[in-house]
Amino acid sequence: MPVIRFDMDYDPNKFSPEYVAEYFNPDGSLWFSEDLRKAGRAADMQILFESNSDTTRELRDTKSSIATGAYGFKISEKSTKENLFQGNLRSANFSRAVTRM
Repeated sequence: MPVIRFDMDYDPNKFSPEYVAEYFNPDGSLWFSEDLRKAGRAADMQILFESNSDTTRELRDTKSSIATGAYGFKISEKSTKENLFQGNLRSANFSRAVTRM
C-alpha cells in the first residue's frame, strides 16, 4: 500500500487546503482514493500532509495488491479538484531468498 507524506508552504491567514490522493491501477482504472490528513506544522509557514493511518489500515485489508507494474497517483485539492501533483510509482517483485554461508 502506498503512503503519501509531504510538506507544503502556506499562509495561515488564508484558506487552509484539504487534499485527496487518488491511486490508479496499471491499466488506468481507479484503485482507491483517500483524504489526506493535516498532521501538523512541519516548520514556520509549512504544514505537513500525510495518508490517514486509520484509513490506510482499512484499505490494507481490502485493497492491498501483489500485482506489479507502474501505478499512477494524483493529489488534488478536495473542493476545487485542482491538480496539485501527478506521478507514477513502480511495484516490482523481489527475491526473499536467503543466502547461507
